[in-house]
Amino acid sequence: MRINNAWILLLLLFSIANFSCNRHSPDTVVEIRGSKFYINGVPTYKGKTWNGNSIDGLLFNSRMVQGIFDDENPETRDHWRYPDTGEWDPERNTDEFRVAMEEWYRRGILAFTLNMQGGSPTGYDISEVLNSAFRSDGSLKPEYMARLDRILERSDDLGMVVILGLFYFGQDQHLSDEQAVINAVDNTLEWLIKNRYRNVILEINNECDVDYDHQILQPGRVHELIERVKQTEADGYRLKRINEAEGDVARFNALFTEYQKAPEVTRRRIYIETMQAVMPNIASTVLVDDDMTGLLPLLNLDGQKGQ
Repeated sequence: MRINNAWILLLLLFSIANFSCNRHSPDTVVEIRGSKFYINGVPTYKGKTWNGNSIDGLLFNSRMVQGIFDDENPETRDHWRYPDTGEWDPERNTDEFRVAMEEWYRRGILAFTLNMQGGSPTGYDISEVLNSAFRSDGSLKPEYMARLDRILERSDDLGMVVILGLFYFGQDQHLSDEQAVINAVDNTLEWLIKNRYRNVILEINNECDVDYDHQILQPGRVHELIERVKQTEADGYRLKRINEAEGDVARFNALFTEYQKAPEVTRRRIYIETMQAVMPNIASTVLVDDDMTGLLPLLNLDGQKGQ
């Protein structure tokens, strides 16, 4: 099969795009316009009413904070063990949470709250439970973030919004000092920006007028963190887009340099790599060859994607 220059340029551009999107690429975006919530540019519950009242632009949500819950205190961890296994399993908890999300959405819930800290499944007395996605210095615990990623990915697929709470009283004391609190905010926001999630509303802390250890989480100063998030978000997404564009240009230039050195070899390499990326997602395939007099359809007889 001959591969002409027009096709190789198209494949080159596709390979750049595929390289940049080699993981889940979120596309659900939540916005506030005036007094209304929008998801993907459309008002929530557009044109709908309940008992004669408009619910257009409202965001019905449920407080489901335990989706990434774990308890790292061996003294209390067994309190949450599953009856059928006799052990607590935070991964199973997240798996079951993800399965339930579709039913919530089907029944009209467009958002839910998820917490990076707290609370306790038994109520407000959580002083003994150790449930925090942050280390003492404010860095992120990978196992918590992996569970969060799975939930955010599923919520993005469904078109749902996550109200992500960062700090919870009875748990913020596990952060060593004020700088650790600031680090936790910055690290969480950086993680969200890096992973391109735009379906998240950040809640700095739940009920800031109760018993928080750090002054910056108390009513007189919590606005400092809110302003920090707003500024960092604006700067962070702008910087990320610039970096991604520069990275795409650099990858294009590198491939083009290789193409100039060995055109035929590079053509075939790009073609093969692009086909490897594309073919698994295609249900049926049609091959077109310049030397053929017609089309050769390769039908997917068993109904399996990518076969």
